[in-house]
Amino acid sequence: MNQADINIDHSSYESSLSNISDNIESKLIEDNVDKNENGNDNENENENDNENENENNNDDDNEKENNNEKHKKKKNKGAKLNEDIQQYMNIHHFEMLMEKLQEHRNEDGSTGFTMDKFLEVFGEILNGALSTEQMTMLFMKIDANTDGNMSWDEFSSYMMSGALEKDDSSNLTIFDEKNKKTYLSLHKDIVVKIFYTTKERKYLSISRDGVANIWGLNFNLQRSINILDLSSLTYETTHFWITDATFMQEYNRLVICSDNRFVTIFDILAIKPRLLISFGPFDNNPLCVSFNANFNEDYDLLLVGDDQGYMNFIYINKKILSSSNAFGVWNTNNKSNKKNESNQIHIYKKRVHNSWIHNIQYYSELNSFVTCSCDNSKSLVITDIERKPIRSIHIPKGIRCFTLVKRPCFLVTGGGDKIIRLWNPYILSKPAASLIGHLSGIVNLLVNEKEGHIISLSDDGMYKIWNISTFACLQTFQQYVSYKEDCCFPCLYYDTINKQLINGYNNFCVYPLYLYQKKTIVRTYNNPVVAAMFNENFYQVVTGSQNGTISTWAYYSGEKVFQYNKAHGDIEVTAFSFDNSGRRLITGGRDGVIKMWNYNNGQLLRKLYKDNNLEVTAVDFIEMGSNKYVICTGWDRKITVYIDDPDHFESWPIRILYSEKGHQDDITSVAFFEPNILATSSVDGVIVIWNLESGYMKSSLVDPLIDLRPIDEKSIEKIKFFHPSNDKPYSKGKVPLLSCHADGHIRCWDIQEGTLIYELECKPLQQEGICDMFLNHDLTMLIVGTSDGNIMIYDIFPILDNLKDINDSTFKLRKIFRAHIAAITSVSSLDSQNIIITASKDCSVRLWTLDGDFIGTFGQDDSWDIEDPDTYSKLPNDVYQQYLIDCMKKENEKNADYINRIKLKEKADKNWSLIKAHLNKLKKSVEKKDKVVSFYDVERHDNNTITKALGALKNAIEINRVKSTERQEIFFKENPIQFFSYSGLRKESKVTPPLQKVRPDLVFHQLNCHELDEIKDLESNIDSQSSLSSIISRLKNKNEHKTIQQLVKGERKSKPNITVQSQV
Repeated sequence: MNQADINIDHSSYESSLSNISDNIESKLIEDNVDKNENGNDNENENENDNENENENNNDDDNEKENNNEKHKKKKNKGAKLNEDIQQYMNIHHFEMLMEKLQEHRNEDGSTGFTMDKFLEVFGEILNGALSTEQMTMLFMKIDANTDGNMSWDEFSSYMMSGALEKDDSSNLTIFDEKNKKTYLSLHKDIVVKIFYTTKERKYLSISRDGVANIWGLNFNLQRSINILDLSSLTYETTHFWITDATFMQEYNRLVICSDNRFVTIFDILAIKPRLLISFGPFDNNPLCVSFNANFNEDYDLLLVGDDQGYMNFIYINKKILSSSNAFGVWNTNNKSNKKNESNQIHIYKKRVHNSWIHNIQYYSELNSFVTCSCDNSKSLVITDIERKPIRSIHIPKGIRCFTLVKRPCFLVTGGGDKIIRLWNPYILSKPAASLIGHLSGIVNLLVNEKEGHIISLSDDGMYKIWNISTFACLQTFQQYVSYKEDCCFPCLYYDTINKQLINGYNNFCVYPLYLYQKKTIVRTYNNPVVAAMFNENFYQVVTGSQNGTISTWAYYSGEKVFQYNKAHGDIEVTAFSFDNSGRRLITGGRDGVIKMWNYNNGQLLRKLYKDNNLEVTAVDFIEMGSNKYVICTGWDRKITVYIDDPDHFESWPIRILYSEKGHQDDITSVAFFEPNILATSSVDGVIVIWNLESGYMKSSLVDPLIDLRPIDEKSIEKIKFFHPSNDKPYSKGKVPLLSCHADGHIRCWDIQEGTLIYELECKPLQQEGICDMFLNHDLTMLIVGTSDGNIMIYDIFPILDNLKDINDSTFKLRKIFRAHIAAITSVSSLDSQNIIITASKDCSVRLWTLDGDFIGTFGQDDSWDIEDPDTYSKLPNDVYQQYLIDCMKKENEKNADYINRIKLKEKADKNWSLIKAHLNKLKKSVEKKDKVVSFYDVERHDNNTITKALGALKNAIEINRVKSTERQEIFFKENPIQFFSYSGLRKESKVTPPLQKVRPDLVFHQLNCHELDEIKDLESNIDSQSSLSSIISRLKNKNEHKTIQQLVKGERKSKPNITVQSQV
């Protein structure tokens, strides 16, 4: 064996050790308990045997029987230990064994242990825990090839596959096959790939004929794009097939490879989809593609496998992909590309197979590239671009697909021989385990790391779910698909966000994941909740989910009164509102259609249309004079007005409000104030005030600091007017408007003056935005729901007619509690009962008291009595777990604060020590008792003494600097600070700049400064018995003092020849 082979073996030891340790540690915790129990049994048996021997010393027959029973017990016990041999080993034992294997060499120079050496070493490591017979049996199991030698490869593979071979979950259901949903793909050809875009929260499907469809969460088609049309000016031919695709989640870009020998990047989710950059033509047809962001500091990596076994490496500069400018065509056959002058793109290729490459990936965990092919000689290859030798696996009929399990780290492969194999990536001599059960060739493999599942699909439509730890088959179900003659198999995608398995071929089949937490955590719906509202006329709660399920509940018991499904068909419901009477429910859909319902019986009353099919984000019902209107806003950035005419089932808008100076982004909320004021807010943080009667835009309100915020913090989620009650009359038009923002603030506006009056920060946690708010009828309480699922309750104190009086004392925080683990979508309250209803994206609607006590979740099995707290439910498990996490975070923050205080104390002690040192130096310079040296003489001998002492004193005092909020006497501000952003009025804006006055006599944070005569007086009193601390206290606690400015002026008058220098 050469030295290179030895090095490779040594490097595999440590890697394989880390792979198998994770498999064993969880089992060791459980098995140690059994070990202790076995030890106790052994002690009990020995005690019983000793007692039997003492009692039967004179009876030989009984003694023989007892001895026979002991031998039987030992034999049975040894068999049990043989079954659970791994319980005696921990990670320390594995490390010791690895070191022994590294050091040991046989007589012929080979590595590994013979049986005798294994018994010696293993017995020493386990310290006699196993008998010679048990270790012999273990060696025979490990030495599967019966060559009489145990290598580390054989031992680690045995521990990976044999240590966890129990199957106690064979009947467990993982995917809910009964609730499978089928959707039309609307593709004319088969689907090649399916993706979920995390930023846009949409699905994207690519068909073989080059059509990309964009879908909503319920697979409602939102857009269809023909990629061939986008590529018509680039490619020589416009008729080609898509062979593979991948999606760049970091840049929202789509990458496709096609049989015209091009690889192309598209900005597919833009308003106007376009081609960004195209690579080609390649020498061979590309078959598979993958993308790796942040491959190194400057480049992202695009990998392409072709039909001749070549790996193509395309290094792309990050600035290119993040740029919105089109890059054009990159000719792979032309070495003098102009764009490469700045080293923006590099392309290399390397041949690793003799046949088609079916899959190509780069795994940072392995720091290697992995490819597979149906070639028998090189079925799977693990290589690196800079290393010439490659490692490969040889499987009959080749490998069609593979994936990587990250913890523990091993490769999973499948091919035409119907067997799924698990490989230690550093030991490719034989698989660590084989999963047998499919009746046809494996065509697709996926991994669900969070749930610990391997998902496999064979070409006969059979799905199997395997446990990563036990390698047991947990579930099997089959989907019958009529394949086309070209032998293209279905694509498979597991959505980790929405937890569902999606199969795409002619149609989409969606299998939801069966959630274990459903047994303990009650969900009102299977989809996110859009709104939950109280109806005070009927004392009911009306809730609605995105899939169009509308339910009516009795709030006092939680029982369901009525429910109807698919209010908008297969279209998502996006907006809810009541009419003024509370008898009709208004819903808006993603397709732009508005419907009015009698929600008590599910009868559809009216349908309102508009001239586009863009999503509706807010609906409202208003009365203006004797007329009644329905207001609709949405993605079209317009305000659509319908008249409430019960005589017509279908209606079109009577007016559309739009202005070029109005909204430039999607509208999110709408609010109305009598007699004719309408306010709308948008995603870009702009509020527009309209005159609904005339239809003209009056003004726009913008926070002056909005340009300093990130894009995701600019959005205004909700706006509401302070509707005045009888005892709170406002001046004409003097009505405040509240707006809640994604940056965690609530802002109060004067719409008449166009000014920002006040802003309230509502951020119990960092980076938490506000999603919804509720004002009660008396304007005494404000309830806020945040993006992290928190509820904040504020008491509102009387607001006077002068809106400028709104300040910090207006809003007082009463209560904060966590209601959900996801963003709040709706919050409302019933004043008469002091209860709050919350809805969230976690699919639940919950009822709470104003004190934060949990009452129950709508949809739970047990009902409650609103008047009896004993019937209230326990806090939901998800909220309780999050509460524990929050407590841990707070504890960590306290610890960090304690450490900072310790550091500050050390710094303060150091500064005070400097003061003592300088004062001691001053003390030594003064003559004892009768001889006193003038202070000015001392200063001439050491000019820096006083300066250093004062500097050290300043540094020490800065440690204890009080907060600015506790020292309001330092700053004087005029309140309120008015910000104007007003485009509707012709008069000039009245901008009042913020005034800030600082008292010039306050320096060093009110450090007392003494005259020189006082210091001389102190010097004269210094003797050998005087205490230094008393001197310092006199310096600090002197009541009569002058500022530094006064001191300097006084000294100049009394001693013009002396100059006092002070650093302020």
